[in-house]
Amino acid sequence: MSCFRLPCRGAESMTVAKQMWIFLSYSAVLGYLLVPYCCRAQVPLYIGGFFPLNDSVGEFGVIGPIARDCLSSAQMAIDHVNRDESVLQGYKLDLVVINTQNLAGFAFRKFYDMLVDGDKKKVVMLLGNFADKISEDLAKATPYWNLIQVSYGSHSVALSERKYYPLFFRTIPSSVGFNYPRKKLVLDFNWKKVATIHSTTETFQGATEHMHQILKEDNITVLASETFTQDPTGRLKFLKDKDARIIIGNFYRPQAYLILCEAYQLEMYGPDYVWMILGYDPLRFDEITEEFEELARCKKEQIIEAAEGTWTFTWEIMSAVNRTAIGGLTPEQYRHELMLRSGQMFSERRPGPFAYDAIWAMALALNASIEDIKPQNLEDFDYEDAGKEMVDIFKEKMDKTDFFGVSGPVSFYDQGDRKGVLKVQQIRNGTEVLVGRYIAQTDTIEWEMSAEEIWYRSGGKPPPDEDRTEERFVIQKISLVLFITMTVLAALGIVMAIGLLAFNIYYRNERLIKMSSPNLNNVIIVGCILTYVTICLLGIDRNILRQ
Repeated sequence: MSCFRLPCRGAESMTVAKQMWIFLSYSAVLGYLLVPYCCRAQVPLYIGGFFPLNDSVGEFGVIGPIARDCLSSAQMAIDHVNRDESVLQGYKLDLVVINTQNLAGFAFRKFYDMLVDGDKKKVVMLLGNFADKISEDLAKATPYWNLIQVSYGSHSVALSERKYYPLFFRTIPSSVGFNYPRKKLVLDFNWKKVATIHSTTETFQGATEHMHQILKEDNITVLASETFTQDPTGRLKFLKDKDARIIIGNFYRPQAYLILCEAYQLEMYGPDYVWMILGYDPLRFDEITEEFEELARCKKEQIIEAAEGTWTFTWEIMSAVNRTAIGGLTPEQYRHELMLRSGQMFSERRPGPFAYDAIWAMALALNASIEDIKPQNLEDFDYEDAGKEMVDIFKEKMDKTDFFGVSGPVSFYDQGDRKGVLKVQQIRNGTEVLVGRYIAQTDTIEWEMSAEEIWYRSGGKPPPDEDRTEERFVIQKISLVLFITMTVLAALGIVMAIGLLAFNIYYRNERLIKMSSPNLNNVIIVGCILTYVTICLLGIDRNILRQ
């Protein structure tokens, strides 16, 4: 009996073990399915991020805090992409941070080191840089390593040249982007003649040349174009001699004070003049010191008076549209989360939202390329021939990028420049006031004010671009009293003339009459009669006939 039971217990033990194995297998499968996608093993995709993190001085002052703000924004975007199960399934984005120290040579050395170390962390795209010079140097080299580069802060005109920078994109609008709303104003307000004045720096030189080109396309005459290196004093006199009323300027803030001072001295301000300048480096009149006043020979109040009504144009860094952007954030939610991450107060003059949207633009382009690059995968990207085929697809997807980000609608022109939203502002009482928003995708301006409010200094209408002769037809009426008086006097003259004519004819054979040339006298008398008649006829007008 005991021998019979032993095999039974062994069989029972085998059955239990088999059941346990099946249970554990199903549990493992079920556990895999229930584990959040973000927690599974994923293939890393590296993006090289270039940021001037040290406290160097750049175009907008100390740029370290600005760069750290952009880095926090980019890392936040990386996290949001990785938690979105609809984007880059099976992959995990990671940011390789490079501190450029705002030095072009140092940045390029770090870029090269990153490529040499590519077997460990091979980047598929680049983010940055902030400074134009560094972005230009990197963008010239990236085609040789098949790398798409997306900048969040470089707005140089030179970077729009696809011939030299074929793989460069940017989520910050280019400097030439400010030309389109200014041209829109010129066309909408029916101006046909403008003038330009700009600094000779590469950025402003290229932007002004582009401005001339697009104005010429719409048959707008550029009366004069003045340039200066540092001191613009004396340049406005030529514009005044040309009777320029609509003036487009490209220069930095310190030079703007000098130009406005000279405009005040030459009386080139007020309701008859329209100034359109850049606003991303806004005028801060409180920084005008007594030393500057002595140098410029202008008081601060005079510069403020000359600046009244000046149009300025800048980026809309944070979208003003209250809607959920990509990543599932509204602009207010983005602002709050970024402050928590960066530990800094949020500033709408820092391009953090551009860095956030740049990461998303790259992620969406990579995601859209997955099917097109098969049988290869994104992790198969390299800096050689295989990568060349992939980068062409990446570039095609970047060109087609179109989404709503925290900085507004994101899409690109053919040259890789952002089609963004720009603020249209006016300086009033020393403060910039929002007048409208230029939407690049539709080439329209959404006005925040009525025409009467905009042109509050010129009677609710835009000033003309030149003095114009206005023809008016006025019906002049003759006083009835004057007409009757003159008609009566003319009638008396006619009666007297007829009497003299009769006298001259009746006594024509008299010796004295013959000696006075009677025939000539008769002609004179007839002429007088006709003259008196014209007084009556010419005095009759519409008013008298109506009566």
